[in-house]
Amino acid sequence: MIHVTILGAGAMGCLYASYLSRNPEVKLLLLDHNPEKVAEIEKDGLVMQENGHTIRTKVHAARSGLGGDATDVLIVFVKAHQTYMAMKSNRFLIGPDTTVVSLQNGMGNYLEINKFVPLDRIVIGTSNHNSTLQGYGKFLHAADGKTIIGAFDPANPRVELVKSLFAGTGLDIASSPDVRRLIWRKLLINMAINPLTMLMEVRNGFLQADRPSWDCVSGVVREGIAVAKADGVEFEEEEIL
Repeated sequence: MIHVTILGAGAMGCLYASYLSRNPEVKLLLLDHNPEKVAEIEKDGLVMQENGHTIRTKVHAARSGLGGDATDVLIVFVKAHQTYMAMKSNRFLIGPDTTVVSLQNGMGNYLEINKFVPLDRIVIGTSNHNSTLQGYGKFLHAADGKTIIGAFDPANPRVELVKSLFAGTGLDIASSPDVRRLIWRKLLINMAINPLTMLMEVRNGFLQADRPSWDCVSGVVREGIAVAKADGVEFEEEEIL
């Protein structure tokens, strides 16, 4: 039995908890700082809406930051800006051989995690799933996708360990020898589209159809590519636009 703890019971944390609960070899714990959310999940479990079906999953949930035993695998699903404090207040979860996984949006979350565990125990990745909260522990799985993970050393055996957790659960997971590039690519697309569509209150397609809007998108992408290059990951503009 392998002990897995998910830190953060948001839309994605709940989604991955639902999948992991299907593995009989995993002892799962879902942690969140919100006591009302924890109580609701403990009482009703997780409720996923998927392809017109309601799927209920019983999981054990508890308050984060209150102490406990070290876990074998810690999967971090808090918001990027919460990473450092979440790791600090839950450092009791980190044992001498704990693997820490980040599937968070954004770039650089591993740097905050690295303040608590060495890089060779960190697995990072990107998820193309779309999950939307509908209440505490209740969420809509609106779009399926692939989860791709990797480590700074492509041969790191912890990558295969994490992949094995999802074997037979129905979650499509793969590994990449250059996962940082995949994370940067997702970030470049998100940073160019999501803020503009929100501020302009338009759909994604409008940005490409409207020349001034597309010029703005192109400018954001070019700036992002420059930052990625400074981080050691190079892109051609045509790869993103």
